[in-house]
Amino acid sequence: MRAIQMILDNEASYEQLEHFNQNIDKCLPCIENYNLEVTIRQILCDKIERKNVPTEVIDAIKVKINSPVA
Repeated sequence: MRAIQMILDNEASYEQLEHFNQNIDKCLPCIENYNLEVTIRQILCDKIERKNVPTEVIDAIKVKINSPVA
């Protein structure tokens, strides 16, 4: 499952992607998990409402990220 997620996130190495492509049609659980993950991701993308974040909020978050931990 982790390999499938890495592939869908474009984080898999070339070798991992090649291995997946060569073996996906031989493994029914892999095919089912791949299709399930693709479907879940598509449903989530369809449901997410994208909104612009005000610049002030972005700047405040950056300040907090970059400030030293007390």
